[in-house]
Amino acid sequence: MLSSWNSLETLTRISHYSQIAIIVFSAMVLISTLFSTILSRQISQLNKKQNEVLEGRVITAEETANKNQEELKRVKEKQKTRGISNEQKLKFKSYLQDKPQGEISISITVPLGQPEAFKFAEQLKILLEESGWEKIDGISQAVFNKPFSGILLAVKNGNPALEQAKWLQRGLEEIGINAPGVLNPSLSEKALELKVGNKSS
Repeated sequence: MLSSWNSLETLTRISHYSQIAIIVFSAMVLISTLFSTILSRQISQLNKKQNEVLEGRVITAEETANKNQEELKRVKEKQKTRGISNEQKLKFKSYLQDKPQGEISISITVPLGQPEAFKFAEQLKILLEESGWEKIDGISQAVFNKPFSGILLAVKNGNPALEQAKWLQRGLEEIGINAPGVLNPSLSEKALELKVGNKSS
């Protein structure tokens, strides 16, 4: 038996088989390494995609939150009632104190169902009263064909109240309130009308 192992043919075969085994093992190691590399790359790509999706979701959530906060600020600002400060009152009174009113009356009109506009109209009425304007017809509500924002100062074309309208318009401008002039043929010749619309957005 020992002599058969010592034969050249047997040793050659053993050597041959050993080389084959080494080659097969090396191939298996190479395949295993290649497979491990491919698997690692695949895992890395999947992790990258997952992170990108998560980052995208985070960004989307942040953008949505920011938009919601901005919308909430706009809603709160819109709901906030316009006001007239004491400083504005003093400035308005100072401007009108030497302006003759004559027999000019003022009416104030607000859109129906607009509580913010009505509250601001009440402040304007008090401002005019405290400034010495004697003829104020009060506040009425009406339905307008087209909604409007801000304040409009209505006069009848060519009436004697145009001079007082200019003073009133200028006085409001002095305290930061723009009141563009419009025509209202239904007004009497000695009347002005302040139309108080919705709060400007």
